[in-house]
Amino acid sequence: MSVRRNDWLDLCRALAIMLVLLSHGRVFLRSALPWTEYFRFGGFFGVELFFVLSGFLIGGILIRLAGQGGAHWLRGFYARRWFRTLPNYYLFVLVNVMLVLWGVRPGELGELWKYLVFVQNLFGPHPLFFPEAWSLAVEEVFYLMFPVLFLLVGRATGWPHPRSILWVAAAVILLSLGARILVAGSAGDWTEEVRKVAFLRFDTLMVGVLLAWVYHRHPQWLQRRGLATGMSSIFVASAIYFSLMPDAELNGSFFAKTFYLSLVPIGCAGVLLVGLNTRLPDWLTKGGAFLARISYAAYLVNLPVALALVYFFGCCETSFWAAFAMWLAFMALTLAISYAVYETYEKRFNALRDRYFPATVSGVPATVRVGHG
Repeated sequence: MSVRRNDWLDLCRALAIMLVLLSHGRVFLRSALPWTEYFRFGGFFGVELFFVLSGFLIGGILIRLAGQGGAHWLRGFYARRWFRTLPNYYLFVLVNVMLVLWGVRPGELGELWKYLVFVQNLFGPHPLFFPEAWSLAVEEVFYLMFPVLFLLVGRATGWPHPRSILWVAAAVILLSLGARILVAGSAGDWTEEVRKVAFLRFDTLMVGVLLAWVYHRHPQWLQRRGLATGMSSIFVASAIYFSLMPDAELNGSFFAKTFYLSLVPIGCAGVLLVGLNTRLPDWLTKGGAFLARISYAAYLVNLPVALALVYFFGCCETSFWAAFAMWLAFMALTLAISYAVYETYEKRFNALRDRYFPATVSGVPATVRVGHG
């Protein structure tokens, strides 16, 4: 069975990676154009959008797989996830080891083993080495633990799988917020000690799972007038808040460490919801699909490219044209190398996955309709 793609979700994935590139690329622009420092919101919101999108897609797949009953589908689910995510991840662990050894990027290799099993930021700040891997660790633990949790809850309670999915997702959302409330007073750095600590962030993925649950089980709930617009307005308001708040104020803000990190995924869910049935023009569909395909590679490629450019050419130019040229080189090299990684490496593992573990369900069935509000 071929997995149906949704053009809007591809566009959301494309938006997420472009927000990340916009944020990371600002290092080449801010000396010449100080106002580009506002682009720092892109790294945060791009990753949050990735999280909610992953929760929505994987949640939808699990809801439909679980509807078959039993747990016979679990082996295929894990195999497909790991074929999709692990080859690129381990390739770039190796790439970053080489960059550290060559002096291109900072980092200590003493805790390298933690990266191999995704526990480097499970309960504490992420180490300096390969810092962008923090979000990948959050996702991999989610992939591993969520199916096991709802299956165990279903077995213990006798609930049908869709019900246990709902309750586990809701419980994780509440527990994550409660854990952040408990540590907020002692956490001095909201990014490193709260936002990037896996144990405190699984609720973002679970918001996507809850959206998938409603989308598949009760789509009429999403037809309420103004719902998608209201949720997506939270995304805009949250982005403005982050852009205007200095790091020092975020570090000292109880709200930023707790409830704000619960509001942002709701806004991201609104972005997903607002255009699920939108018919996009061909040029936008093709562009979104291209960026969506290379987005995983681009997430891993972009910081090594930026660091290599700084290492070889220095940073940062105060002349507009020189700064723009460096930024353009960063964007062009990131996209070109990401495309090469996708075509020559990632795509081969995807083909192996589809050959040995073909998809049996789609995450977004064509029959479900929701309103735009």
